[in-house]
Amino acid sequence: MNFLSHFFLDKTHQDSVFLVGVCVPDLLSIYSRSLRIKRLSHHLVFTTPIQQFYRGVVRHYDTDKVFHTCDFFERECLSVARDLRELFPEGRVQRSNFVAHVMIEIIIDKILISADKSLVEDFYSHFNQVGIPKITEMTETLLNVPISTFSGFLQKFIENQYLYHYESFEYIIFVLKRIVGRVGIVDTAYMDSPLFLEYLREYEKKIMPEINDLFLFLENKLENPE
Repeated sequence: MNFLSHFFLDKTHQDSVFLVGVCVPDLLSIYSRSLRIKRLSHHLVFTTPIQQFYRGVVRHYDTDKVFHTCDFFERECLSVARDLRELFPEGRVQRSNFVAHVMIEIIIDKILISADKSLVEDFYSHFNQVGIPKITEMTETLLNVPISTFSGFLQKFIENQYLYHYESFEYIIFVLKRIVGRVGIVDTAYMDSPLFLEYLREYEKKIMPEINDLFLFLENKLENPE
């Protein structure tokens, strides 16, 4: 799941530190693909704020594990990857399963934003509540490595507020290109085709009726983080 969907799943949680922790793994993967906060095998002896932050990180991992193995996601990944290969033959869609994976997660975010535009404002407000210095400090502590430029990255992320642009399919295509480019997929010309844009529009309509049930399923499968 993308970080906005992670936030949506736990948005009623009262602790901003926990909610930022829920989102940080995805932000770290954008900042540097080589950085990942590890699960700790020993009992946490940190102070309360970082305990909550770490609990949020673990919640992210637990949610991804359930989501990525659920029937909805496995079915849709296979279906979208097949559709893309059929729409754009002759090997034009590199790593179609990965493209499908990313596309599905972003479209889910788009559906959530369309249903409740205040969601994005709430999302960013928690980052402002905790503050960039504290987020950077807690992330460095759990990584156990210095990340001196992470605060600048967070500053840009909060200032740009690009999630507001997820209502635009053109912007979603721009984001898709950037994400797949980070893993070495260079041929994305098919994404400029009107066929691809139309596919995104129809796909949103297709899965929209299933989103409420999807999140109810996730809530039932995961322990209450309170």
